[in-house]
Amino acid sequence: MRVIALLLSLVITASFATAQSPKNTGKAESSGSCSLANSGSIKSVDIQCGIGEEQGRKIITLLNQVLAGDDLASINSKLDALLKFASEQQPRRLSKYQIDGLASFLSKSPDPDFVGISYNSNDRDTMLYAADFIKVFRDKRWHDVAVIMMGQSDPQFGVSVDISPEDKANPPQAALAMFQELKSLGIEAHGQLQAFLPKGKYGITIGLRPSQ
Repeated sequence: MRVIALLLSLVITASFATAQSPKNTGKAESSGSCSLANSGSIKSVDIQCGIGEEQGRKIITLLNQVLAGDDLASINSKLDALLKFASEQQPRRLSKYQIDGLASFLSKSPDPDFVGISYNSNDRDTMLYAADFIKVFRDKRWHDVAVIMMGQSDPQFGVSVDISPEDKANPPQAALAMFQELKSLGIEAHGQLQAFLPKGKYGITIGLRPSQ
């Protein structure tokens, strides 16, 4: 029950804080996955954390179920469901360990056979994840890396190292090395054939988040 009390305390505190009308102390700024906006007099505060309306309803439903629980086991089970749901809403990002490892791998001269990074531009999670990859490549002077934005007509999932169908029997060694590097960094990757790739060339696709 301490968890429920804490949740209620946070809700009450947030409601009380946003209801106050203190003097304007200047421009408020925020960073990270959530953003904060106010009217200037701070009579109202809007906190946006990048979740959709349907996701918000789901969170409220789960919280109501938690508050309606009669026993500790039921409450803990529903809290686990809420935490799992909340964690799934966090965008995929490369960790510092993964960024540093990939940067070290890319420290050699840019590979002329690497054609670029493809990603789905209609999905926020995918765009953020792809942006991490693109930044690492460009920071290591792979400036000529093409960025190919895909639509939703043929959605792809997860991270893949792509090769030409002509190389299916004998994939380029550089593509295999890239695949092994991603796997060693804990980035779930798979191989994929892409008809648009010329023989001997390879690339990376950042697809939609795989279904859990």
